[in-house]
Amino acid sequence: MAYLIEYKVKQELTSKEVFSERKVNLENAYKMAIELVRQDPNNEWNQKALAWCLIDLIKKTQDKLYIEQLNNIPEDAYDEVLISSRNKVMRLLNPLNNEINKAKELSQSGHHRESANVYFNLLKQQPENTDLQISFAWELYRLSQEVIKRAPINIAFLKRYFYEYFRLSVEKPIILHRCFLQIAIKLIENEQLDKSNNIDFIDFCYKWNLNNFEYEDYCPRRYKSSEGEEKALPPLALTTFRLVLKQSIEKDNKDALIRFLPIIENKVTEINSDIIWLKWDLVKSYLFLDDTNKALSMVMPILKEKPNEYWIWDCLGDIYYSKDTETSISCYCKALLNQKNISFTAKIKMKLVYYFIYIEDFERAKTELQEIIDYKETNSQRISEEIKSLTSESWFSKIIKLKDNHKFYEEKALLAEQFLYQDLPWIDGVLGDTYEHNDKISRKIFISTSTIPVEISIPENKIRLSDKYSGKAIALKGEWNKDKKFQLYSIKESSVQKDIFPPYLATIDHINDEKGIVHFLIDEKIDTVLALKELAFSVKLYDVFYLKISQHTTKEGKTRYKIKELYPSEDGISPIHLIKSFEDIFTVSNDNGFGEKTDIFIPSHLVKQFDLGTNDIVKGRAVKNYNKMKNTWGWRAFEILNVVKGKREIYNFDDGYDEY
Repeated sequence: MAYLIEYKVKQELTSKEVFSERKVNLENAYKMAIELVRQDPNNEWNQKALAWCLIDLIKKTQDKLYIEQLNNIPEDAYDEVLISSRNKVMRLLNPLNNEINKAKELSQSGHHRESANVYFNLLKQQPENTDLQISFAWELYRLSQEVIKRAPINIAFLKRYFYEYFRLSVEKPIILHRCFLQIAIKLIENEQLDKSNNIDFIDFCYKWNLNNFEYEDYCPRRYKSSEGEEKALPPLALTTFRLVLKQSIEKDNKDALIRFLPIIENKVTEINSDIIWLKWDLVKSYLFLDDTNKALSMVMPILKEKPNEYWIWDCLGDIYYSKDTETSISCYCKALLNQKNISFTAKIKMKLVYYFIYIEDFERAKTELQEIIDYKETNSQRISEEIKSLTSESWFSKIIKLKDNHKFYEEKALLAEQFLYQDLPWIDGVLGDTYEHNDKISRKIFISTSTIPVEISIPENKIRLSDKYSGKAIALKGEWNKDKKFQLYSIKESSVQKDIFPPYLATIDHINDEKGIVHFLIDEKIDTVLALKELAFSVKLYDVFYLKISQHTTKEGKTRYKIKELYPSEDGISPIHLIKSFEDIFTVSNDNGFGEKTDIFIPSHLVKQFDLGTNDIVKGRAVKNYNKMKNTWGWRAFEILNVVKGKREIYNFDDGYDEY
């Protein structure tokens, strides 16, 4: 039993001295701290000094007086380290320590069920014990892991483990919370499990709380495969959001959607991954809630990103069905133009069947219905009662079907296209050549810009023009997406043939005879090459040409240029930004010449050819040249017109020089 002894404190005593004394004489430090707190109980550092003395004394004596004093220390005096030390020393005093150690040993030996049972019983005696709750939670997780690895999976056990986990009132460590969510996702994604007996994922997410995600949960989950390859799974938050939306729709749970949608929409921008399919799930969710205005506002950006996907047009048709029948039918027709496979479009075609019946256009109704029937019979698929009922109606047997409704699709689809892109201007363009890649035919299209036309490629079957040939003038609608790719929305023939390729002055600054390639320089940012065999005439270095070029972006994101047409410059105009005349005094060093005023570089072969020396006045022509070592642009002499040997005194530094 420790007793308080009156201690005369020096007037200048501080908590700093208590901390120093604690290392030498704990009893004296304790007495000093008691007096400090008595003099100024509101001083945070006085309380900290006393707390540390008490923690050390409890470790030595476990005296109840010290324990009571430690419990009376104000909470605002504790920092993170002090709290941790207090908790550790208090654990030493727990009368359940023998049972706790037993539970730990059982867990370490792999007996997780027995360990969990011990913790479960201990929590009955100390339900507020944070350490016990966390330890019990980890055992529940380890038991869940064992169950999910066994076949068949005992869902009843997992439901019990989840129930016990969510009953714990303690704040769960995020890593543990995340582990339970991952097990729940595995259960929902397991298609072999009976859906009616599986866990209630909606209820799980309520209790888990989707606001608990942290930064790393919004990033792709990277791992190494068994072969050592770097791979990535979608972000945990993204997977969870998509699953809970799908589950809510499948379970016809509108209340769940109303609760989860605001949370998910608020977190969408935090996801560091492609979220196109989550956006699509959001559209379907709002449609399920009959909020067509919200669904429409969300589907439009998706449609612009994927304008050729039939299922988006189908969705847009559904949105407009109750608003505008003509627009709705137009969207369905656009969907059918984008997808020819009836296995994907049978439901869309059935929507048209009912529309045609409604307007009493039975020929087209039978055409659609018969195409579905023929497909199903060809592929040995069951004919639904709905289709049988329609074919039994009197009009079906009386009507002769059309060849197809393709022309109707094309006519009606124009409304959808115009409606979607009506605010965008028509852009001039030109059809290019076709080419084959992966057994598919694509065609190049050149799009007019304020500078150099851009080359894109699209599938040949997406261009619905009566006549297609290279050089044909067209007009198109589209826009650049976030990846700097041109999204083509609509294309039509142009009545005016415009030359969208402006000519650019260029010079030949290199010819590689070995590879048969000519290099053209247009300016410091633009250059291109052409095979010698593609030239209809002979060329030489520093000849000047007019080039008509296009630009395109490689898979690596680099801009490249192609020559569409070239012809020699016969108008006497010289590209002064590429070739210029010079006259300057030169210094020769290491067989190279360097101009004093113009900073012209004369390569060694010209220095030797004209026997140039320092202080020679040289007149000639130079070409724009890129120095790879210095990563700078300069001027390189390619022709010497005149040399005055060593006549520095006759050179007037105020004189200019003529441009060539």
